Amino acid sequence: SGRWLGAGAANVNTRGTEAVPGSSSVYFPAGGYRNYSIGNTDNAGSNGYSWSGSSTNTTNAYYLYVNSGSANWNYSNRNYGFTVRCIRE
Repeated sequence: SGRWLGAGAANVNTRGTEAVPGSSSVYFPAGGYRNYSIGNTDNAGSNGYSWSGSSTNTTNAYYLYVNSGSANWNYSNRNYGFTVRCIRE
């Protein structure tokens, strides 16, 4: 599970993980994250967390949080094991 974002994503979200040829949308999987304090994986299958290239300071960085109903930016400690998703600039 996860979420499609980008142009045409509204049509894709109802189709699960099936990609639509020619669309400019990107799929973000709901892989959860690694909890740095105890080492286990949390929220796998329900939420996705992907680091951005921007930081707030030396400790925190911005990330994209997605689930089946929303997508939001936030920031958190860089020690968390979030996904790094390569996106063309």
